[in-house]
Amino acid sequence: MFKYSDEMRPLVTSMNGACRALDVGPDRLYDLINAGLIESYLDGSKRKVVIASIERYIADGVKESKKSKYAGAALRRKRSDVTKNTVPAHEA
Repeated sequence: MFKYSDEMRPLVTSMNGACRALDVGPDRLYDLINAGLIESYLDGSKRKVVIASIERYIADGVKESKKSKYAGAALRRKRSDVTKNTVPAHEA
């Protein structure tokens, strides 16, 4: 199998390639493009997707999930505190 060196690495991919990379369907990919989260352009009649924008989108998602991981734990604690102090419906 051919391996790309860093200087030969492709800069763009097709819509199908981008869908595979992100594990999404074309509708979701178009949503991301229209929201400005993924960069693309038309090359004749074919849409090309910028690989760096895919990598940036993934990196930003990882950063956000790390931030929200701790916020989610705090929220779960608050919810469990509320459920412990509630009276069951059949006892009210």
